[in-house]
Amino acid sequence: FGLAALTRQLSILGPEIFGLSVLLAYLVMGAQFNSFRYPIYLLLPVPLALTGAIWFVFLLGGGLDVFGVMGMLMLIGLSAKNAILYLDFVVARLGKMPFVDALIDSARLRFRPIVMTTMTVLVISFPLIFSRGQGSEFGQRLGEVMLGGILFSAILTFFVVPAAFYLFERKRVDRREQE
Repeated sequence: FGLAALTRQLSILGPEIFGLSVLLAYLVMGAQFNSFRYPIYLLLPVPLALTGAIWFVFLLGGGLDVFGVMGMLMLIGLSAKNAILYLDFVVARLGKMPFVDALIDSARLRFRPIVMTTMTVLVISFPLIFSRGQGSEFGQRLGEVMLGGILFSAILTFFVVPAAFYLFERKRVDRREQE
């Protein structure tokens, strides 16, 4: 047994673990927002983060190891947090202002906190990537996955989540406003 056995076992169980963690995140967010629709919007950044992470690891010429897969699991929460920060404000403003104004006002008010939390994660990933001490190779892939995933996710979250929310919720909100 060793790292090779752990990697082989993770390659078999990895998709199951990832699917279970996405399901658990969906259920927790569904309970938090009292809706089973909103967590879909909140989990939209997850595929974006995974795409960014894989793309960044590929650009750096590496592969995924156990720590890289752990970083992908961390990206579920890290990438969804931006959408939570944004969408929570939108939902709170829906009854108080028109739908499009709620989307724009929430984006304006939550831009700074989203950028600040994203920068915190990015700054944390730099020591992992650039460290050269003994055993540092284990954390490098984790840092690369975090950097590529959260950067790609944060940039696209500003466009994808509001667009999807507007596209799929505008008729429902219009009906509610007319009533």
